[in-house]
Amino acid sequence: MKDAVRKSKWKGIITPIQGNVLLALSQFRLLSLSQMLRLSVGTSSKSYLRKQVSALMERQKPLVDCHRFTSPERTKGRVESLYFLSKYGARELMVEMGMQESEIKYPKKKNMFFKDYWHRRYTIDFEIHLNLWAKARGIEILFFDTYFDVTGNNRSSKNLRAKTRMPLDQTDYIIP
Repeated sequence: MKDAVRKSKWKGIITPIQGNVLLALSQFRLLSLSQMLRLSVGTSSKSYLRKQVSALMERQKPLVDCHRFTSPERTKGRVESLYFLSKYGARELMVEMGMQESEIKYPKKKNMFFKDYWHRRYTIDFEIHLNLWAKARGIEILFFDTYFDVTGNNRSSKNLRAKTRMPLDQTDYIIP
C-alpha cells in the first residue's frame, strides 16, 4: 500500500498516512480507527490517525465520510464510528492513483442502521485478519466479496443483487 502512495501525485496535498487511509477504505469499504491501526496505515497513534482522517473529512470536497452511532442498548455504550470513502475520495483514487471504479469499494448511500453494525464490523475484522494472514505467508487473495457488496441497480433495471447470492432453484436463494 505504501509504495502506491509514494508514486502518486499527492505530494504535499495528501500525507502518506492519509493516502494509506484512502487505499484501505477503497479495499474494505468501512473501517473504524482501530481497524485502520491494525492495517498499519503509517501510525500507531489513534489520536494522530483521528487528526489525519479528520483532515480528509474537513476539506471543501470531503474525501472521507463517517457513520456515527449511538447504541440503542444503553448497557453496550458507544461504538466506534465507521469511516468510508465519499464520492470525491473515490474520484481522487481514480484520478491520482489510476484505479478503476470497479476496484474501489465505497457505499453509494450514506445510511447504515445500527442493527447491521456488529455483523458488518465482524465481517470486516475477518477480512482484515485473512488479508494479514495471507500477506504474512506470501499468499495473494484474488477477491473477497461480502453480503453487502452488490451488483446491478434498483432504479432503472431493478436487478440489485448481493454478489454472494447463490440461487437454490427458480425462486429461492441464500446470501452467505
